[in-house]
Amino acid sequence: MGNERTSTTGTTPVHRRDHALDFIKVVAILLIVFHHYQQDSGAYFDWGINFYHGNFYFGYVVELFFILSGMFMLPYIKRIGDGLTLKRFYLKRALRLLPLVAIAACAYEFMVLIYWHTFHERLFGKTFDLWGIVIDSLGVQDGWVFANPGVNNPTWYVSVLLLCYLVFYLTTALAHRLKVSPYYLYGAVVLWGIAINTYELNLPFMTYTSGRGYCAFFTGVLLAAAFKARPNLPKPLVGICAVILVAFPALIHFHPDIENLRYLLVFIFYPSLIVIARVPQVNRLFEFKWIETLSKVSFDVYIWHVVCLQAVLYVTRLLSINPHFSSHLTMLAFAALTFAVGAVSFYCIEQPITKAIKTKTHLLD
Repeated sequence: MGNERTSTTGTTPVHRRDHALDFIKVVAILLIVFHHYQQDSGAYFDWGINFYHGNFYFGYVVELFFILSGMFMLPYIKRIGDGLTLKRFYLKRALRLLPLVAIAACAYEFMVLIYWHTFHERLFGKTFDLWGIVIDSLGVQDGWVFANPGVNNPTWYVSVLLLCYLVFYLTTALAHRLKVSPYYLYGAVVLWGIAINTYELNLPFMTYTSGRGYCAFFTGVLLAAAFKARPNLPKPLVGICAVILVAFPALIHFHPDIENLRYLLVFIFYPSLIVIARVPQVNRLFEFKWIETLSKVSFDVYIWHVVCLQAVLYVTRLLSINPHFSSHLTMLAFAALTFAVGAVSFYCIEQPITKAIKTKTHLLD
């Protein structure tokens, strides 16, 4: 989930970090934190942007994460053709993502349990769910074959992302076997995702959330392929994309109920944002170590931010503190807390676990 591109000069690989994409990831994570902060705390702002029940549904920011994840799959098309096994491909990703997901799931349910025992009330309307912990920890909470139990609900994204990885491997391997371009199959999966949501299917591997994932993830793969085939593609598109980025927010403001908004984001707005971010002059504007660091811990922030809100609600009630949640300052303070927790999680939990798994299995090489 890093933001590095690989190019070659002669025979030597050169790694270039997409600093602008780092910044976009940080902003996107902040928007998701704000979204769930308002959703779960009940906060509402009398002025400014409301990130929940406002003119724009900020839950669609997750589509941007799917697109970025899909873009980084491009090098694996050849590797799968060269014999990369499903076990090695899938386990590498599962072992990077799921240990932290499992720990956060346990913490989430612990907060549900302790809140009930202390106040005899349900936190977020939840009861302790052991089965939910199990399927969330296995990465099959949503989009697969089980009904989503809502354990640390933002981790539905991880479940669907792992499903997208699985479909990516299978379609790529099938394309190599049939000796056809895999991009035709990727395009078919995008259409499949649209069909799932259009016809409101609710079948194994064909749910609303998996449809969202297929559509955005494989759009990301195709977008990366377009950049690879036409390295100078962003240059003639910069002006068009800049106009789209400026005009789109105004369109949403005046037409908040615009039909098929998610598809406009996936196929027009987010690709335009990525095109602009890939312009070298733009990328250099964000060459700051603190942006790179915040980007590195962003996954941990995503995993922990709802648990952080649980803890805040528990502690403030236990101490009879009545914070003014409908305050922009309180929301910003909460966001700062989540990034602090995310940083501790990244350096003290995720990295040690990743290092231990890499040492014992070599699957993360």
